[in-house]
Amino acid sequence: MKKRVVDVCKAIVSSMLIASIATGFISCAENADTSETESVETEVSTTTTVVEEISSVPEYSVLNSSDAYNVVSAHASDFGLSIENYPQNIIDGFVYFPDAYNFVLEFPLNSNGDDEAYEYPDISSEISKVKVPQLFQWDTRWAYRAYCGQPFGFNGSGPTCVSIAAIYLTGNTDLTPAWIMDYTINNSYCDNSTGTYRTLITSGAAGLGIDVVQITIDEDRVKRNLDVGNLIVCSMGEGVFSNPYESEHYIIITGYKDETFYIIDPASKTRTEQEWTWTGLAMSMNIPWVYRIM
Repeated sequence: MKKRVVDVCKAIVSSMLIASIATGFISCAENADTSETESVETEVSTTTTVVEEISSVPEYSVLNSSDAYNVVSAHASDFGLSIENYPQNIIDGFVYFPDAYNFVLEFPLNSNGDDEAYEYPDISSEISKVKVPQLFQWDTRWAYRAYCGQPFGFNGSGPTCVSIAAIYLTGNTDLTPAWIMDYTINNSYCDNSTGTYRTLITSGAAGLGIDVVQITIDEDRVKRNLDVGNLIVCSMGEGVFSNPYESEHYIIITGYKDETFYIIDPASKTRTEQEWTWTGLAMSMNIPWVYRIM
C-alpha cells in the first residue's frame, strides 16, 4: 500500500491534550548581540510544511488506548491488515501522537524495511529561504527508522529540532531529520536508555556551524533574540509536551507577536499551530538555548 502522510485536523485531537494546551506554553533565549547579528524580521505564523497532502482524512478521536485500538483495528480491517501486526507500544503511542496518523496506521508496511538501503529524501523543493521549515519526527520519510531503541517517529524530537534550525540558519537542506539522526548516532549523542543527550543540542549543533548559547528562562531575553532572527531551542519537562517515549522532549520557539509566541513542536502539528503564552511555555521549560549562525 502506498505511503500516505496526512495533515490531521486540529479539532480531533485528544481533549486532554487540548485542555493542557489551554493552560500554558514554553520559552527560551540568548542575549542577542546586535553588533554581530543582522536584524531580521521573524515571520513564523506561516511555515513550510514538509509533508505530502492526501485527498481525504477520516475523522477520528484518540483519547485513550481503547480509542487508539479501535481506530487502528478499523484501518487494519479496511486495508486487509491484522491488528496483530501492530505492536502494543505503537497503538498506545497513537494517544500521545494523534497527528501521526499515517506513521501509526502504516507501521506494519514499513517497520521491517532494510535500513541499509535507506536513501535520504530530497526536501530542497519544499523549503523556503525566509521561513522556518515545519518538520515532524513522525514524517513517514524517516519516522520508521530505528533510533535509540524506538522508531524515530516517537523519540526523534531532538534531532528534528536540530534539523529544523540547521536548515533555516545554514540553508543546507541536506540536513534532514534523517541525516541528523545518523549524525547523532555516529557521534554518540544518544543511547537506548537515555535517548537524545543534551550534547546534541549544544556541541552537536555547534559542529554544524551554529552558535549555541544556554540562557535563562526570561521572556524579554527570548524576545530580543527572536527580534534579530535567532531561534530558541528548548528542553521541555513534565507537562503538555512530555510523552513516555522520550526522557526529554524538545521544541523550537520561532517568533512572537505582542504576547503570543509561535513554536514548532516536532511531535505535534496541533501544538505547532497553537498560539502560546509565555507563562504556558515557561511552566514546562527546563533549558532554553539560543541558536544563531556563527
